[in-house]
Amino acid sequence: MKNNLKFIVVAAVFGWIGFLESCKSNDPGPQNNAPEISNQAFSIDENSANGTVVGQVVASDPDEGQILTYSVISGNEDGVFELNDLTGALTVADAIILDFEDASSHVLKIEIADDFKKSKIAQADITISVIDINEVHSIQNQSFSIDENSVNGLVLGIVEISDPENGAFTYEVSSGDDLSVFAIDNTGEVTVAEECLLDYERTASFNLTVQVSDEDFSESATITIDLNNLNDPSSVTTIGLIGYYPFNGNGNDESVNSNDGDVQGPSLVVDRNGCPNSAYSFDGVDDYIVIPHSDNYNFGVGDDYSISFWIKVPATQNDLSSTASSIITKEGTANPVVGYPFAVRLANSMNENTGLWNTVYTRRWDTSTCGNTSTSIDEHVSSTNAIGNTWSNVTIVKSNSNIYLYLDNQLEGSGVDSSTMGCSTTNNYSMFIGKRDGNKRIFTGELDDLRFYDRALSSSEIATVFNEN
Repeated sequence: MKNNLKFIVVAAVFGWIGFLESCKSNDPGPQNNAPEISNQAFSIDENSANGTVVGQVVASDPDEGQILTYSVISGNEDGVFELNDLTGALTVADAIILDFEDASSHVLKIEIADDFKKSKIAQADITISVIDINEVHSIQNQSFSIDENSVNGLVLGIVEISDPENGAFTYEVSSGDDLSVFAIDNTGEVTVAEECLLDYERTASFNLTVQVSDEDFSESATITIDLNNLNDPSSVTTIGLIGYYPFNGNGNDESVNSNDGDVQGPSLVVDRNGCPNSAYSFDGVDDYIVIPHSDNYNFGVGDDYSISFWIKVPATQNDLSSTASSIITKEGTANPVVGYPFAVRLANSMNENTGLWNTVYTRRWDTSTCGNTSTSIDEHVSSTNAIGNTWSNVTIVKSNSNIYLYLDNQLEGSGVDSSTMGCSTTNNYSMFIGKRDGNKRIFTGELDDLRFYDRALSSSEIATVFNEN
């Protein structure tokens, strides 16, 4: 009986232990739930600097106290972005690659994991939209070439720019083309706008500053346009041409002698061919051009010469202090009068002979005393028709002992040059255009294409000058 009782107690103890072990083996312990994350979206300006925050990836875990780790498992092969594995902060890692034109959006596959010993994970798509911003365009210096005398509208080329957005631009020539020889449209196409100014002898090369602008930025570059020199078809003779003043934007002498004029006041105007800034207008108050003394223009007693120019005048001269206005003259103000080779004047309304008003005449003087006798000459050769507010060509020719005056290719006056050998028609005075030395006989009107020859032009040559455009 005693032994049986001992057995029963031992069996009971071991049974209880087995029960406890059985309970222990069937207890699953604390449960680990998977973290939670949903798809998310952010946006960022293209080219944002490295380190710029794109956004904060938001995730959670149902189990309290879990520490989450973040990682990018796809979509960031180029390394554009960086994801902080502990905080989930998403930042820019490579600003150069962050370019709207290369990729307008990026989709990153994000994985999160908790820190339980049997960790659970979750995944989501993070979409990052790249915002297109207006980037600075660039323009480089460029060059074009074109034949002189090319016609209006001829295309030289297109000013090229580089712009990531391929946006819309405005183009403007900001300097280098004051006479508007060229035009540029808003595609960058450059064309000829003023063909009559496209003259190699006048300007061989143009350097235009072209400004290209969009709504935010403005960039500029130098566009060089070189003219190709052609054999000009003009048949006007250059034989004996000792002075040529085409007034193409300046008072320069374009003959081989380069006796340039100093422009004092006259303004550039449209010439007879419709070319802007290609003739000079004199106000009749204080405008003139002075050309320093040159023996080229000191035509002696026995010398032949020719003077040709284009002229346009109003009905009345502003300076009526004398009976004529000086157009071109190489005479001084000395008393007694020193000889002079030529003076070309316009008779004005103060002239007592109303038939001479607005007529052109020329004079020569061989000094007030010649030797011991008064044999001075005062040749006065005049046109018979008045000129007016339209362009007229005047050509004066001294040939042997005769002086001829042509108006628009018609002989209008002639006279005998009676200057005496041994006397002098030369001096050391400057030549004035638009007045006489000493602010006298000031001219009102417009002048263009002044030529001097040291010989007499023939009638056919005079016709060629008249018919030249």
